[in-house]
Amino acid sequence: MRHRPTHTAVVISQGHSDTSEATTSLPVHGLLLIVALAAAVVGQGAYYAAGQWLVTGVLVAALVAALRAQRWSRADLRLTVLAACAALAAWTVLRAALAGNGVDAGPTVAVLGGLGIVLLAGRRLTRPEREATTAAMVAIGALAALTGWVGVAWHVRPWAITDQGLWRAATTSPMPTRPPGCWRRWLLWPWPSWPPGLARPWPP
Repeated sequence: MRHRPTHTAVVISQGHSDTSEATTSLPVHGLLLIVALAAAVVGQGAYYAAGQWLVTGVLVAALVAALRAQRWSRADLRLTVLAACAALAAWTVLRAALAGNGVDAGPTVAVLGGLGIVLLAGRRLTRPEREATTAAMVAIGALAALTGWVGVAWHVRPWAITDQGLWRAATTSPMPTRPPGCWRRWLLWPWPSWPPGLARPWPP
């Protein structure tokens, strides 16, 4: 039996009609995905250990909430990306174990696990819920970019920091040559639209 997702009182506007305002209520796992992204951005891309643990905890909570809203199904096993993440994680653990230091596989396994959680939680959102969650994530990204730009332009700390005499944004990634870790988990976010001809990893 499919369980209806538990919704919260938080609503996000999806536009206006002639008579009333259309809103979408997000379930708990949708809200937790947004919280995880916001926490990662504030924590400098979840690059440091404290930010990584925080984002991991929120993502695990999102997974639990998503599986409570809709149980694990065979359709989840048919996710090619999920299977690829599991295979790559297993290969990483094996390589690290053969090298005599299995702990080194931890960060890679955590990133792959985060990608899988985002996919599984996104599959358990309806299309309007995905659209609302997408809008919130885009807003977070725009705000992070804006604060970084302001920080560099006006030398505002902690939005910008100096590195070898140069000012750079500090809102998403602490390293100028490395991509922010928080965005890697959301590269596979189930966007409402999908290129025609490609198999969808989530229901339409």
